[in-house]
Amino acid sequence: MHRSIVFLNGHLHSLRKHLYARHSDGLLELELEDWKVNRKFRIVTIDAGILSFGDFRFGQSIYAVICNPKETKFKTPREPLYRLSQSTHIRIRLRMILLCSVDLFYYSLIGLAVYHFIGPWYIGYLSDDYFGAIFLWGVIVRGIHLPSDIQSYVGIIQFLFFLIPLTLCLCSSCYNRYIQLQPIASLNESYCNRAIRILTVYILFGYALLFVLYWSYMNTASYKLAWILSPFSLILAIFSFYLYGKSKQLKIGDFKLLQSTTNSYHCSIRRNTIEMDNGQNIITSRRAEVKNH
Repeated sequence: MHRSIVFLNGHLHSLRKHLYARHSDGLLELELEDWKVNRKFRIVTIDAGILSFGDFRFGQSIYAVICNPKETKFKTPREPLYRLSQSTHIRIRLRMILLCSVDLFYYSLIGLAVYHFIGPWYIGYLSDDYFGAIFLWGVIVRGIHLPSDIQSYVGIIQFLFFLIPLTLCLCSSCYNRYIQLQPIASLNESYCNRAIRILTVYILFGYALLFVLYWSYMNTASYKLAWILSPFSLILAIFSFYLYGKSKQLKIGDFKLLQSTTNSYHCSIRRNTIEMDNGQNIITSRRAEVKNH
């Protein structure tokens, strides 16, 4: 293990809170309490060749590992510590959080999921002169309930091939809009990021829109006016297009969850000195969040 950075192991006890050691050759030995009784687990990250980790007890709402600056007691000559001074920004993945922070998308997607199980999908003249409605749990015509036949399979297809892709599309669209609203947002975009944005936003939304139009037409082609009147046909396509358009017009004030989280925390700065292999010292700042109660 002469080229390794760390040796990870565990123990079936918690006699000591921190079971960490560093060998004379720089190898870190990081032991952890057991999962069976103490419910402890570890998150390990390697960012630019520099190892960071955090030990947590299961049940917390948020698990965060700070990669930069690296804690001084865990620095080792086996890592390229000079890269700490070259790190200029922090990247955080917030796609789902950003989507949930906008009330319009949060309640709309929750409403779609709930309506999928309780509301009528298609309404119209299901037979000559008889107006009815199709639900997940059956069909109602002239006040008579007909048990479900293939509606459960239709519902699974709609949920997997429309609602989930639409949610992922709105996640990516909100994320890209949030990045555009940042004051330090870079105008340069790599080919990889551009391809991902095109795939997860434009192509995915186009697929979801075409799917709901085609699928609803296939299910209502035999019913008069059903494709126009049904909530899960043309109306759903128009509503999806409305949500997509709103995701392109978001303002920074629309991300309410992030604002409330930021306002409830005060950031304090702690200075750390990292000694490099060449004898130079690098002064870094570390953010620590203290929540007000």
